[in-house]
Amino acid sequence: MDWKSQRIIAFDTETTGLTPHDGDRIIEFAAVEIILDQGGSVINTKKHEMFVNPGIPIPSEVVKLTGIDDDTVAKAPPFDRVADRVAKLLDGSICIAHNFAFDQNFIAMEFNRLGRHWPDTLAEIDTLDLSIRYFPNERGHKLALFCERLGVSLDGAHRAANDAEATGKAFAALAKRLNAPN
Repeated sequence: MDWKSQRIIAFDTETTGLTPHDGDRIIEFAAVEIILDQGGSVINTKKHEMFVNPGIPIPSEVVKLTGIDDDTVAKAPPFDRVADRVAKLLDGSICIAHNFAFDQNFIAMEFNRLGRHWPDTLAEIDTLDLSIRYFPNERGHKLALFCERLGVSLDGAHRAANDAEATGKAFAALAKRLNAPN
């Protein structure tokens, strides 16, 4: 399989907290399609971003981190109204996220509430795992540090579209650096 010609979707969520099993919810979802040339360089991106009304108040520490407050999501649809879009974006693609399990757990919990399952992806790649594997002597592995090591800019961290785009570009930069085969 020539992975560079497959749909590559980097995604990220912003949430009301850290634990979906304790009632924290998604407040923003973004997926960025990363389009590569045959050499592995990013030639284009296509952003899909949406606010989600969590149905619960957004804690002040989350507002400080993300800039997303209750007013921002007041008229946004709940997850059940965006679930089809989210599933369609992820289904059949190479999915990439930094700390994949975190975002996947939130999205999967939302799907479970609707009686749905995680989409059928082509592959799932965690750039946090890649950072730990390929930069084992570095102290930190946050997304900003991973991007910095690969020469990828991350402007506006802790907003889903910005984080997703940087994640996808950093993955592509690492794959190119490692001369990843098709």
